Amino acid sequence: GAIELMIERVLSGHEALTQIKSSRSPKAGARLTVAENIQVEVLGRQDDLFHVKFLSESDIYTLLEEFGHLPLPPYIHH
Repeated sequence: GAIELMIERVLSGHEALTQIKSSRSPKAGARLTVAENIQVEVLGRQDDLFHVKFLSESDIYTLLEEFGHLPLPPYIHH
């Protein structure tokens, strides 16, 4: 199914704390595919957030620039 990642905090060039929206909550060790074959490994949880590692040669900032979208509040329509 479709997976949506919202990055809350970048921890390093390849790791971040994120919210993950999917049909099932991923477990530690799970590998997810997001945005044009970018692999993400779930390392664990920290409270309501998921600690993930991007398995890409590009760092998070490069990936965000290329594939990221800013979430819009519900009162703003596309």
